[in-house]
Amino acid sequence: MSLSPYELGICITLFVIIGLSLPVKETSLRLIILHFLFAFSLVPLLVYTILGPGNLIYTSIICIGFILTILISDLGIHLTRPSLPINIYNLTTLLLSFSIFIGLWLLIQNGLPQLTALDLRDVYEVRGTTIYGGTLFVYLVSWQAKVVNPFLIAYGITNKKYMVGLVAFCLQLGTYLYTSHKIYLFSIGLVVLLIWILFEGSVSLTLSKVLSISVVSSYIVYLFSDLLIIPSIMIRRVFFLPPKAQTHYYDYFSENEFAYFSMSRVGFFIDEVYEESLPTIIGREYFSGASANAAYFADGYAQLGLLGILIVSIVLGFVLLIANSMIDSTDPIATTAVIIPFFSLINSALTTTLLTHGLVVGIALAILYSSIQTSNKREVIQ
Repeated sequence: MSLSPYELGICITLFVIIGLSLPVKETSLRLIILHFLFAFSLVPLLVYTILGPGNLIYTSIICIGFILTILISDLGIHLTRPSLPINIYNLTTLLLSFSIFIGLWLLIQNGLPQLTALDLRDVYEVRGTTIYGGTLFVYLVSWQAKVVNPFLIAYGITNKKYMVGLVAFCLQLGTYLYTSHKIYLFSIGLVVLLIWILFEGSVSLTLSKVLSISVVSSYIVYLFSDLLIIPSIMIRRVFFLPPKAQTHYYDYFSENEFAYFSMSRVGFFIDEVYEESLPTIIGREYFSGASANAAYFADGYAQLGLLGILIVSIVLGFVLLIANSMIDSTDPIATTAVIIPFFSLINSALTTTLLTHGLVVGIALAILYSSIQTSNKREVIQ
């Protein structure tokens, strides 16, 4: 890598423009999501571009697309939440029953979980052996781990329903041991971080503290113990591997045919251009066979080039607009229903995130919970 003064100036300018465009004075769901995406996707990509390997035009279009997302999510449309005949007790009981059912299903399919996944260096070996028992349960397990369990953990912590939170925590840990998806493990920390952010009231400042402490402490651990796995996860995996994968998507699809959304449900009427999934193709070409997922805008480029980046950015803006309008983002419980699916955008396509990673399910649950809370407040006033 080599520092380029020209790219340094352009990227710093883009950083400042985006920073000035980000919401800072409101307390909203869109503020939290936009700051998370900025910290974990845009900043690493800008740094990677400054250091040489990234493509400046590609990075610039992504930044323009992100600004479009910010502007669209702030259009000020207000939608009315539906009023449904369900109370919080029935909702949490239903969700807990669903999560326990998924845990028992994984137990039946795979037997007792092994502790191998606790060694983060062996997660890919465990991941390839998981038995889901059908395509439907691939979705259900993802929704349980990314939407339902984080929601129940936050509910247990916030409302002092510690037994609910403990059961959800154990189920989340069990799902991680079976599937070995690191996001399932780290989502517990994200829930705690989100509650802290809402308590502190400053998203950007709290994120800066957490990321700075994580980087410095992981490096100190490496200096004193020579243990590479911790800085590998906290520094390499968070800040350098994602932009590297994104740049490889650009390199490959600059020279090969776009996918035209043919492999997603959006493009069901288009003949598939590739027989393999895009992460599989990129993994084989650049990562010695490992599946290489990338951020939503990298997938947008793979689908339709620079225009694809703008399209997914616009769609994400409208998704944020709807979610922000109907979800009570001052309540950490409602926000935790969508924070993990939105966080998945850092390493996944938007179309995949909406269904497979449970974003639609999370938004529906958060709206339902917000409606229940609104109804409770009205009853108290009356």
